Amino acid sequence: MSVTHANGSVTETRKDFGSTVGDLSTKAKDSAAELAEQTKDVARRRPVPLVTAAAAGVATVVVAVVAVVRRRKASQTPRQRAMRALRRTSKSVKQRVKR
Repeated sequence: MSVTHANGSVTETRKDFGSTVGDLSTKAKDSAAELAEQTKDVARRRPVPLVTAAAAGVATVVVAVVAVVRRRKASQTPRQRAMRALRRTSKSVKQRVKR
């Protein structure tokens, strides 16, 4: 069952689209295989710099995570600030506040 449109039939359009997708996936596979070969060649020639770069990347991520966690702990909500202020006040002030 073929439906005819101004640009042609749906079946033809689907076939064209399928062949285009097939061509693109073939190109992607070829380029991925080529990139993998290049990566292997680089790893064979220079194994130490790659390990160093990986370690630097991991260190950067760790530093970023620590910075974010410390910043979030430092910025308190109003409720947390009020609780801390109440803890720091003297006993007589606390009794007056509760009245």
